[in-house]
Amino acid sequence: HEAAMLRKVVWPAEVEDVETLQMVTNVWGGQGFEFAKEVQGGEGRFQFGFKQHKNGPCGVLAAVQAELLGEILWPSTAEESQADVMEWDRLDGEVLDDFTSKSLPTAISSILWRCRPDANASVKLVIVDEPMETPLKWECLRVIECSQQSQLQKMVQGVLNIFTGKGGVVLLLYSCVMTRGLQKVW
Repeated sequence: HEAAMLRKVVWPAEVEDVETLQMVTNVWGGQGFEFAKEVQGGEGRFQFGFKQHKNGPCGVLAAVQAELLGEILWPSTAEESQADVMEWDRLDGEVLDDFTSKSLPTAISSILWRCRPDANASVKLVIVDEPMETPLKWECLRVIECSQQSQLQKMVQGVLNIFTGKGGVVLLLYSCVMTRGLQKVW
C-alpha cells in the first residue's frame, strides 16, 4: 500500500503513458549526485557542481548543491570549522573526491533530518541493494529508519555510492517524501 501511495505522490498519473514512463526512467532514473569533472580548456581547473544529464531533476540537484555550498562556507563540525578556507583555484580531483566523501553525506543527511514532521520523528532512508532498472520498480526498495542524526550520517556515508550512482536523485526524493509522511505530502 505504501509503494502505491508513494507512486501517486511522486509521479503524476500520466506516467502510465509508455512514452512518459520511458522519459521518467531515462531522466530521473539515470541521475545521481555526480560531480562535474575537469573543465574543458580550463587548464586543470575543476568545476564545483553536479553534472545534470537531462532536464527534470534540477530542483533536487539544486537543493543538495545549496546544502553543499553551506557546508563549505559554514562547516557543521568543530573539526571542519578549524579548517583553512578552501582555495578555489587549487580545487583538483583529489580535493573533489575528499569533498564528495565527506560533505555530500552531510548535505544529504541534513536535508533528510529537516524533512522530519517533528523533532521526535525518524528519518526513513530509502535505499536499494542493487541498482534500480527503473525508478518505478518498487520491489527493489528498502526503507531504513534512523532515529538519531549521527546514525543517519553514518548510514548515508555507508551507502553513498547509491546516491552518486544512477537513480540517486530518485532515492533522495523518495526518502524525503517517506520521512515527511505520505499523508502529509499528499
